[in-house]
Amino acid sequence: TCALPISVSLAACSRVEPGHVGIKVNNYGSDAGVSAEPLGVGTYWAGPGTSIYEYPVFTSTYTWTKSSEEGSNTNQEFSFADKNGLTVTADVAVSFHVDQSKAPVLFQKYRTDMDGIVAGPMRVAIRNAITQEASQMTVEEIYGPKKAELIAKAQADVQKFFAPFGLDI
Repeated sequence: TCALPISVSLAACSRVEPGHVGIKVNNYGSDAGVSAEPLGVGTYWAGPGTSIYEYPVFTSTYTWTKSSEEGSNTNQEFSFADKNGLTVTADVAVSFHVDQSKAPVLFQKYRTDMDGIVAGPMRVAIRNAITQEASQMTVEEIYGPKKAELIAKAQADVQKFFAPFGLDI
């Protein structure tokens, strides 16, 4: 908790909001680095050189799409090739949440907020998984009988990649 003498500013307190887990990072001293213990909801003392970052532990969904009506004015769809080199494009959605007990590991790995993880490593991992799996199928299979298989295999690849870091896809 954050019990302070009146002379100390409340600006040194940080709050972990409901639905989030906190990660305490100390930038100075012998205990500098990311604390191995996640912080639950509450108010915490974050003295000079200490920051508290938050990750959501509730399920979030993000969609990369060509449509400008779904949250972005830019084309975010995925482009990949089938086994014959034909280009295929797809809108892709992902649902995810952070495993509270592994949040410090996730922060140590990526050193960024959830938006940064979604825009960078998550997007790259998903694109790589789809590209790898689609490269073994024809465009007819991708759009037809093996579509569900492509999605399931790509999802399994992405889940396996992020599981050690506490990001459940």
